[in-house]
Amino acid sequence: MTDGRSPGAPQLVHIKVRIPMASIDELIPGAPLLAAQAEDSRETARRSKLGVLAKCAYGVGEMTNGIATTGLTYLAFFYLTAICGMSGTRAGLITFIGLLIDSIADPLIGLLSDNTRSRLGRRHPYMFASFMPLALSFALVFAIPRSLTGLHLFLYVTALMLALRVCLS
Repeated sequence: MTDGRSPGAPQLVHIKVRIPMASIDELIPGAPLLAAQAEDSRETARRSKLGVLAKCAYGVGEMTNGIATTGLTYLAFFYLTAICGMSGTRAGLITFIGLLIDSIADPLIGLLSDNTRSRLGRRHPYMFASFMPLALSFALVFAIPRSLTGLHLFLYVTALMLALRVCLS
């Protein structure tokens, strides 16, 4: 043996096989349609450039949602358990109830606003109407009277969270 292998070792055989590559159309049904939609979307984006003022206005509008959501997600649970002395179970239940009501309110408010006709547009009347209750309920969540404990604290915070979630919708 000249290759240094023992007489009982298996021999390596190299086989070259050509496998035809499938096109993206064959692999993903509807791919040409998706590609056409993506190209159309890019073309629309190129044609309708937003000015800096419009971008800032959209950003300010999203800040309300971002601040309220972050405050509810990260701060309220800590505040309720560490500062107000509420059990984690009750604080979690308040969050669950708020999200449950939100999941019902969002489609209903969307349906309502879709069918609204006003000189301000479909969405703006609801945005303007919810601004003050949203700000007030958000502030009140973090300004809970010390006299509230137990069930009264739970009901008070639950009502505020429900108001907050509906106003955010």
